[in-house]
Amino acid sequence: MSGTPATGMLEDMDLFQIISAVVIVGGVVVTALIAIVPSVVDR
Repeated sequence: MSGTPATGMLEDMDLFQIISAVVIVGGVVVTALIAIVPSVVDR
């Protein structure tokens, strides 16, 4: 664990945790887009 706590945390995470975090964030973004885009298009 060298450098800043953030980089140390990233080094401790394995690939599966990183992928699952990306999938969760991606799902939230897609859900937000599905919620927001129709109201923007209707204008």
